[in-house]
Amino acid sequence: MDANHLSLWQVRINTSENVDNIQQSIDTLRLEISKTIRELKTVRDENASLKAQLEKLRAERLQEQSTYQTLEDNYQKLKIASAMGGNPEHKKLMRHKMRQLIKEVDACIAEVKTKNI
Repeated sequence: MDANHLSLWQVRINTSENVDNIQQSIDTLRLEISKTIRELKTVRDENASLKAQLEKLRAERLQEQSTYQTLEDNYQKLKIASAMGGNPEHKKLMRHKMRQLIKEVDACIAEVKTKNI
């Protein structure tokens, strides 16, 4: 064989090796892309689940706040009723509440007088 044929043969071998390397790189990239797509789907699913859980917890928190406020209001009413019934611990609260109500009534009377109604 002459030098040209040998050189051509070496180029073909090198080209074949390069094609094999490129094919391996492509296969590796395909695997990595598939893996990334699966991970993305998993993360999206988890995100959707967490969003749903967050909304559920927000609704529960609102319900708990409402329940707390109702209980607090009822407790205050019970303390006032207890003071009216003679409970000495709650008499001070009752006096305070009565003073507040009197001040509100006085303010209303003053407003009516200033408007000459």
